[in-house]
This record gives sequence, C-alpha cells and structure tokens, in this order.
Amino acid sequence: MIQPLTSVRSIQSGLHHVNLLRGMVSYWPLTEASGTRYDAHDGKHLTVERDAGTLVGLVYPTAFKVLSKSNLKRVVDSSFNFTQTGFTLAGWIFVTATVSNLVFINGIDWNLTYTLSTNSKIRFVIGYSSPYTTLNCTNFGVIPLSTWIFLVANLDLSSRTMSVKFNDQVLDSMSCSGMTYHTGSFQLGGSTVTGSTGRMGPFALWNRTLTSKEQQALYNNGLGLKYTACTSGKGLSRASIWTP
Repeated sequence: MIQPLTSVRSIQSGLHHVNLLRGMVSYWPLTEASGTRYDAHDGKHLTVERDAGTLVGLVYPTAFKVLSKSNLKRVVDSSFNFTQTGFTLAGWIFVTATVSNLVFINGIDWNLTYTLSTNSKIRFVIGYSSPYTTLNCTNFGVIPLSTWIFLVANLDLSSRTMSVKFNDQVLDSMSCSGMTYHTGSFQLGGSTVTGSTGRMGPFALWNRTLTSKEQQALYNNGLGLKYTACTSGKGLSRASIWTP
C-alpha cells in the first residue's frame, strides 16, 4: 500500500523544494455549512451575500453549493494587487447544469466564468473595463458535467501570458500585456441568472505564478490538497512526486 508523505522535508526532497506557502494570499476550504467561509491561511474570510449551503465535496467532505446567485465576498486590500507580481488561482469546480451562467471567481480586474455565451466553455478574462483580454478555453472544450475538475488560472508577467490548466493535463493560453488594480469586492461563487447549479471545492490564491511542479503537487493525482497538507505534507500522494 502506498503511504502518504509525512513531512515538509519529504515534499522538498521529492518535489525539488516545492513551497506551496510561498506567496500564498489565501486558502479557502469552503466547508462551512452556512455563514462566513474562513481563510485557513491569512484571515481573509469571505462573508455571505447569498447562501445555498453545502453539497458533498472531494478534497474535504463538503463543498460550497452554487445555486440561484449564491456568492461570497470580501473587500479587497493591497494583497490583491497583482500588477507587479502576477498571480495564480487554483481550485476545484463541479458543474451540474449547462442552462445558466456560473461566475466562479470575480477578482474585479479579472474573472473566471462558465457561460453559455462561450458554448459551455470556461472563460478567463483580464481587465477592469473594455477592452478585455479574454481566453476562451477551447482546448479543454465543453465542460463535462457532474465531475470534479481541478483548474489553475495563471497570469505570468514574465512571459506576458495568461493560461488555464485543467486536471494537470489540458492547457489553454494566450498572450496578455498585464492587468490593472482597482478596489472593490472580490467575489467567489455566484450566478447571473437564477437556477444555475454547481459546487466549489477549496480555492487558493497566490501573488506569484506557480510552477508546473507546484501545480502538480496541488492536483495530487486527483486527490487535491487540504491546507494542512500544504503546511505538513500529510496526505500528499506519492504518485505526485517527481524524480530528481
């Protein structure tokens, strides 16, 4: 039987010193049945604007239910300013209906959505106002229903690219000149019309671009990583380790 790793030293040895806490802004497990969803990393908790409760999760036993405009918000601060650093957003989604529009993340100057207007494909948008830079994830294609999907959205300022990677396999990318920064409310979850249905597992945000090895560690052979695994190494599958 494959045994989980048990220490940060094990992660660093197998993953060439992968440090998932470096540059982490927030990690939201999204397990609470109602009310505030707590940030396990740095206290950037999300308040409820509309709540739909929970459904069965993957990484954790429960996940945030996205239904009928349910969403979570917090007012941004300077830690959400990625104009000089770029960023990575990583998390788990589960779509159960294609009849409506789902807003997974609205970061004010960028957003990650699933809409019928893009033929049931994920769309990653950079920009506060028109003209936007929009990546339609055509390589990934039509989003499969009723299955967990791990996605990683990157803005890499060194290469001037924006990308979304799915299940640590399929990549969509395009060039991007950068982004601006505006104050307002960061939003997780929500829909533009009543009736859209989905789930969101844990999501985490970094003020840097994660490497491919770090992304693979987060995917963890399809098991995902709890926040405690990011800090202790427990629960990291040996199948996600690279050889030196």
